[in-house]
Amino acid sequence: VKAGEPLTIDVPINGSPTPVSTWIKDGETVQPTRDTQLESDDIHAKLHKPSAKRGDTGKYKIQLKNDSGEDECDICVILLDKPGVPEGPLDTTETTKDSVSLQWKPPKENGGGDITGYIIEKCAENSDR
Repeated sequence: VKAGEPLTIDVPINGSPTPVSTWIKDGETVQPTRDTQLESDDIHAKLHKPSAKRGDTGKYKIQLKNDSGEDECDICVILLDKPGVPEGPLDTTETTKDSVSLQWKPPKENGGGDITGYIIEKCAENSDR
């Protein structure tokens, strides 16, 4: 799921009587809020977030219980976002008349994916940028 896009987990259910559903994320029961809607009827249980955020990454579990028994299902959600900024210090490791080599530490947050490169922009020494 990309950051800012809707996150919907829709699980089909079947049971008589209709099972009671409980959503759990990273070991904590999920409660409905402005940002988290929970729906359940006799054929599905749904967790919906209109705009996913980094904190929504994690292991979700739905538990279903009725008089006949119980069942559960785990769902792993990975949120993709822009990576954080590189950590300093910014070091120049080699300088020639035509090039400069730069080195820094990776960001603390990788955005949920591998960082494959950076775009480095240069500007003239006397520019307003």
